[in-house]
Amino acid sequence: MGALIAPGDRRLRLASSPVRFPDPTLDGLVAELMRAVTDERALAIAAPQIGTNRQVAVIRQDEHFLVLVNPRMVETTGSQTGWEGCLSIPDRVGWVKRPKVVVVESCDQRGRPQRYRATGLAARAVAHEIDHLAGKLYVDGLDPELIVDTRRHPTPPSMPGRLTDARAEGDGRGGQI
Repeated sequence: MGALIAPGDRRLRLASSPVRFPDPTLDGLVAELMRAVTDERALAIAAPQIGTNRQVAVIRQDEHFLVLVNPRMVETTGSQTGWEGCLSIPDRVGWVKRPKVVVVESCDQRGRPQRYRATGLAARAVAHEIDHLAGKLYVDGLDPELIVDTRRHPTPPSMPGRLTDARAEGDGRGGQI
């Protein structure tokens, strides 16, 4: 555990199991996820991406991390569309539509209920990581023409008429989630 699993690993397609409290291994798993996000210079990561199919994800917020245990989105509002990448699908970005605002209910590392409201890039990250916990990847169902190989195109082309939505909350470039 700890290192990213290989792209295409079957564990990325499995629904993750909920964490049951108390869980003496949870702090170690969260520390591994935080280390992976830092080492990979990523925005967020879910436990399946390091080979552990448990409902845990972390999202970097400046110098802190939002830890989501057994998360579920309970409300979504609006939409944003922009380039999105993933540590599990290297060298690719896709033009993905996500909610602009999400409300997520989760537990902290001790099992205490938490409720968060995320907007913009944070909302995109929450939705992306919750998809990972369900065994879904951002490319699922995406038109192949909306996926760009970043080795050939380091800066994805703009999408006229669509980029406006993404720029409302950021620069529209997306990033590795």
